[in-house]
Formats: sequence, C-alpha cells, structure tokens
Amino acid sequence: MHMSRVVLRSAVFLACLTLQASFGIAQSASAATQGIRFHQGDWASLLAEAKRKNKPFFVDFYAVWCGPCKYMSKVTFNEPTLGTYANANFLAYKIDAEQGEGVALAQKYRIDGYPTYVFFSPDGNVLGAEVGAMEAPDFLRVMQSFADKARRRSEGPKGMRSASPEEKASLGVLFQKQ
Repeated sequence: MHMSRVVLRSAVFLACLTLQASFGIAQSASAATQGIRFHQGDWASLLAEAKRKNKPFFVDFYAVWCGPCKYMSKVTFNEPTLGTYANANFLAYKIDAEQGEGVALAQKYRIDGYPTYVFFSPDGNVLGAEVGAMEAPDFLRVMQSFADKARRRSEGPKGMRSASPEEKASLGVLFQKQ
C-alpha cells in the first residue's frame, strides 16, 4: 500500500511538471508573437538603430487623453498577425506628442491629430503618414504599402538597388585604366 502511494505521488508530481512545462512553452511562444514590439529609448537611439539595421520605422504619435490612441495600443497593436508583420519589417516607436521630446517632434512633422503614424525610411526620411484608429487588417494594409514604398526607395531607379560599398569597390577594379 505504501509503495502505491509513492508511485501515485510521483505520477502526480510528474504530471504537474509536464503541465507546467507545457504551459510555460505555450506562454513564451505566445508572448513572442503577441503584438508589435515598440522601441524603448529616445529618438536618437531609434534613428541609430534604424540605420544600423537598415530597417524602415514608424512612429505612433499619441496623446494620453486620446481614446482612439488607447484603442490602438490595447487592441490593434496587440493583434498577433499584425505584430509578426510589423516586427519583421519595421522598427516601431510610440511617443506622447504633448510631452518631452514628443512636442518638438510633433511640431517638426506637423502632427495635428491623434493618433498619427508617420512612416520613415531607414535613413530617417518621411515616407508618409496616416491618421486615425484602425482595425488590425486595415493597419496591416497601411504597413504593407509603406514597406513596399521603402523597398522601392532603397532599390533606386527602375527597380535597381544601389550597389553596396563592397560591390562598388569590386566594380571599380573593372573600370580602372590600365
């Protein structure tokens, strides 16, 4: 009888460990795909990271009192499919347009309504902007449009991309006078 209790307790213990491990794996996988990850830091660090990663970015200009801004933060930006696309194709940044460095940036980019999303190329040039709350599928279409625009801009004229410094150096050898 005593031996069966030990076996039963061991089985229950192992079952609990298995459930806990499974839940932990599911939870961490869910967290990895849960919504848009926003850059933590200031404007200068965002610009530096965009250049370093050669990645376009968008900025969500919001105000703390803005209902549609809160909707975007709580609902749209937390949609997993949107997060997967955004995190793969953009850096994302949120800034309160009425506080801190957000005031000067909102003036610079002529923000006059909230929420406003300004999309930038990796070098910090404005690609365009959209205003207002949106459902995730609508915001995804906006993001896809700006991702295409950023790609076209980086490719240069007629779909040709710019040569890398290494490519330019190797091509230079071909055209040197002998």
